[in-house]
Amino acid sequence: MFKKKDERPYFVFDTYTGKNQEPDFLKKIDAFLEQFNRGDIIFKDAFKIPVSRDNVKTSLGHLLSFQLSNYELVRSDLDSKTRLAIASECLNYINHARIAGVVQETESLTSKLEECKLTNESLKVSIKMLEEEKTEIENKYLKVMKNNEEYEKYINNILPKGKGKR
Repeated sequence: MFKKKDERPYFVFDTYTGKNQEPDFLKKIDAFLEQFNRGDIIFKDAFKIPVSRDNVKTSLGHLLSFQLSNYELVRSDLDSKTRLAIASECLNYINHARIAGVVQETESLTSKLEECKLTNESLKVSIKMLEEEKTEIENKYLKVMKNNEEYEKYINNILPKGKGKR
């Protein structure tokens, strides 16, 4: 089917699902970018850490920013060797930044919003359950009141007039 080894698509065959899957490191980069774009992580002092690439001195922040941008540009090119090369280098700089303590988690408004949405859904379920329970209790109460009225009528009918009336 493929004439050369280099012509194969860059997927990993998942024996469990029987489907081709993206390599895990691509998923890691996508997850990292998603966190970064949501504001869940920041790079603290990344531009203060000197690094060199191709004999050019720059900062880790510049290289990481450059690689993340490059990855986003080639992200949709599923069979590209370039994508994998950029992704591999991008992951290298992400790991470098993590090791250097530059990547820090934040509590962004987006994360808080998602948490609130989950809490809201949970509360909606609780409200529905409580409303059902309330309806059940009200029905039982009405049944007890009806039984009480019938009991009162019964008592009033069997006792002599004037005695035992309530």
